[in-house]
Amino acid sequence: MPASYRCPRCGQQVTTDMRFCPGCRSDLAVYQQQYQQQREQQRYQQPQQPHYPQHAYGGRPAYPVSRDETNSAMFCHLASLLGYLIPFSQLIIVLIIWSNNKDRSEFVREHSTEALNYQLSYLLYAFISGMAIFFLVGFLMLLALTIFDIIVSITGAMKASNGERYRYPLTIRFVK
Repeated sequence: MPASYRCPRCGQQVTTDMRFCPGCRSDLAVYQQQYQQQREQQRYQQPQQPHYPQHAYGGRPAYPVSRDETNSAMFCHLASLLGYLIPFSQLIIVLIIWSNNKDRSEFVREHSTEALNYQLSYLLYAFISGMAIFFLVGFLMLLALTIFDIIVSITGAMKASNGERYRYPLTIRFVK
């Protein structure tokens, strides 16, 4: 008994022994070949594990986020750039936002905690790079660290503005 499938052009039910579709009169030879290949692949596939959703930090949160929350979270990330004009201001600003919002908004708490951990890690890396200046490698390390800081801060601000989660790379988790 021939197998049946739907015509890809018009959707009418056809069988593998038909040469032309009775609905749209299209040649079914090409489609039959594709259909046979798909059936062969399905026949020899290994059984798959059930798909379980995974928690991803790049995705949207499961709760609604207001514009005020996204602005506060975005400013946590952009405070890093303010630190180039006023030293240590980035750490103070993030600490203030974190302490004011840690119990009010889950979204702002996540972003401010992440930004706080990044700022502490950045200060540690900058201190190590400053010590390495005596070995003439520190200048390159500080330059690379500055470029890295600008890129990840802007990326974090963009993710926060879109209401998405963001985790800084190479960050030590001092604060949970």
